[in-house]
Amino acid sequence: EELLGWNIPDLPADRIRVIPCCCDLSHFDPANLSDDLMARLCEELDLQGAQPILVYLGSLGTWYCLDPMLDFFKRLLKRHPRAIFLVLTHEPSATIEDRLANWGIPPEAIRVRAASRDEVPALLSLANIGISFIKPARSKKASSPTKLGEMLALGLPVISNAGVGDSEFLNATYDIGPLTKDFSDDSLEHALQQIPGYLARSPADFREVARDYFALSKGVASYLAVYESLRPSSTQEGEGRNSSEHAAKESSI
Repeated sequence: EELLGWNIPDLPADRIRVIPCCCDLSHFDPANLSDDLMARLCEELDLQGAQPILVYLGSLGTWYCLDPMLDFFKRLLKRHPRAIFLVLTHEPSATIEDRLANWGIPPEAIRVRAASRDEVPALLSLANIGISFIKPARSKKASSPTKLGEMLALGLPVISNAGVGDSEFLNATYDIGPLTKDFSDDSLEHALQQIPGYLARSPADFREVARDYFALSKGVASYLAVYESLRPSSTQEGEGRNSSEHAAKESSI
């Protein structure tokens, strides 16, 4: 829609392909997680009795809106005093801890942990719901956060914001979790009110969204289709060979 709005000559809609970031469903698969590993991580992070657990995965700062996410968690904690915010990031923990006092969040309500790719599926699966707040900007219309597919693949609904990539399309089509139109008090409170409904749904619903929209196999097929469309047809190849042969004959005369 954005590209078509530029009115580029000779660019029909059927020549545009939008391919979202993809998720390896075999890696992010709840069926592959061991109970022993989950229990060990739960004990390591002291999550026994925590409910609900909100999780964020990835970088912080620049485009990634830490303060609005902390604002949202503060509201969640007010309603659910046993809530925990699990932040999986390689950023220094001080990046988050230094902001907690500003939001009135007790340090014991936050867990910050770096994670390898092999650990991420199990750590995400400790949570009940994911969050991904990204600064909406013109360049972010073409953004596709991989974390969305990974969280959904593990059966988590995801709280996200409008104005980033296909967030509105995903919510209108699949209803993957609360969608905030902005980070205002009203928007965050509205998203908060919707959480119980999403937590009541089957995790299989959200994994099916990942399978239908973010599957790596579909991304590979989409890229292949684009590359195949750029190959000359057999007719064009024949014409190209004839032209080359004709040019070779003329040059030899």
